[in-house]
Amino acid sequence: MAALRSLRTALASRTSLAVFGFLALGGLLPEVVDIYASPVYRILFLPSYV
Repeated sequence: MAALRSLRTALASRTSLAVFGFLALGGLLPEVVDIYASPVYRILFLPSYV
């Protein structure tokens, strides 16, 4: 029971939500901009693709 509670806390933490948000938005990046236009766009897109 305590392990389940700590898992819920970890999944709902700000760090976990921030990483999920970054990966989710990074996955949508190619639809918004041309990722081949700038190396920065490729770096932002790469973690969510991998």
